[in-house]
Amino acid sequence: MENVKEMFKRETKKLLKAAHKNPLLEKLKAKRKRTLSRSLVRRHCSFPVLRNSK
Repeated sequence: MENVKEMFKRETKKLLKAAHKNPLLEKLKAKRKRTLSRSLVRRHCSFPVLRNSK
């Protein structure tokens, strides 16, 4: 469970950068933040949204 916050911050930054190029990601930004933090709490380092966006 160590470094989860750092990982979350880093991955969120990556997603926000990608959102500038992708209007669909832009639309989902607010939703993604909630989903990510919820899944972070539930299963630490699992990022379902990230897996889909790669």
